[in-house]
Amino acid sequence: MAEQRPGVKALVEQALSVLPQELGCDSCADYLAAYADYRLGGRTPPDSLKGVGEHLDRCEACLEEFKLLLDAVQGARDSLGGQHDL
Repeated sequence: MAEQRPGVKALVEQALSVLPQELGCDSCADYLAAYADYRLGGRTPPDSLKGVGEHLDRCEACLEEFKLLLDAVQGARDSLGGQHDL
């Protein structure tokens, strides 16, 4: 068997560690915008988005994507002069 790089091995192990009731990366990505809307608004996300937060707690790749999304939305809001409705 070919030797894997440590990062690839960790990514594979992380993907295989998702339990059936947990969100995977693809499902998490589907809800990132809604989750970001709650977080940027200073509101607690509803229980229906709880899995997104749990996934972000354990998935570095999705957390990085989420941070980029937050930065982009905040930058767009700032450029509109503080308006919060995009």
